[in-house]
Amino acid sequence: MISFILLCSSVGCLENGKPGPSENSHLEGKHRAYTFQDNTFIEITPSSANPGTPVQTSFQDPPPIPGDLPSSWDMRNAIYTDLTGDGKPEIVLLVWRPWRDWPIMRWSKTPSPIAGFHDMDGDSCHIILIDPHPYEDTGATSASSRSYREIWAGSALPVPLIQIAAGDIDGDDANELIALEGTYTNGRDGAGNRMAVWRWNGFGFTMQWRSEQAECTGLALEDVNGDGIADIITW
Repeated sequence: MISFILLCSSVGCLENGKPGPSENSHLEGKHRAYTFQDNTFIEITPSSANPGTPVQTSFQDPPPIPGDLPSSWDMRNAIYTDLTGDGKPEIVLLVWRPWRDWPIMRWSKTPSPIAGFHDMDGDSCHIILIDPHPYEDTGATSASSRSYREIWAGSALPVPLIQIAAGDIDGDDANELIALEGTYTNGRDGAGNRMAVWRWNGFGFTMQWRSEQAECTGLALEDVNGDGIADIITW
């Protein structure tokens, strides 16, 4: 079962796991769908009249996003889901922020391996997991007054992301992170060109699958073939 709620997005929102008004654009245009079969993802052809059924979420009433995130962060997506497999949902952020080098590079005489991982404005793309309820241990009662707490923050991504979603798309009762990849040249508002599926490995994320290159501008998770498992739709 898919288990996520997309709290907000620069390219559209989902309301309790169902496409909101700005997400319905994929129903009217050309779209592609991928389903998990024989330990890999294969492309299937959804009906243009009935592209797929949104899969219900299991997490309800997501908390508000902390109001004290750094002003330099450009938050593109926020998902409420359990990606780490500990049974507790996290807020998963897709963020573009000013590029920073690895701290260890200050002692290195060689060029940084992540030096080029940013756009023309000097911003890099990151996945960040934050605690949705950090104030429970501090006695605070207002989410807007609390300090956010990072559970995990990735380094600058070599391939930036345009949009993310999350859900169990292979039927193993564990959520995967599904990402629409773009390029730093085209920037955060450019079209995507590949889909990628990532799984939490205990320390970070490991790529499980990557699609062939094809221009697309959005993604959704819907049950296209009626097997009760979420499939990936792009448009």
